[in-house]
Amino acid sequence: MALFKATITQKRGLHGGQFIEPGMTVTFPCIGNPWTTNQGNDINNAFIRIYGIDLKKHGMLNRTIVNVEEVR
Repeated sequence: MALFKATITQKRGLHGGQFIEPGMTVTFPCIGNPWTTNQGNDINNAFIRIYGIDLKKHGMLNRTIVNVEEVR
């Protein structure tokens, strides 16, 4: 199991009543590739847990808006 870091890189503004800003970052564990494992749910769940933001609901859970890198 690896530790990953996901960071918002674009789309500053208000989305669905929630403020999204570049630089918002979460860390989360994942087995395998976080984009293909559970269709990115590990990434989305980390943002819900930390910021209360559902990226999937706002159509923001994609590689152009969220950068994911392995920490270790």
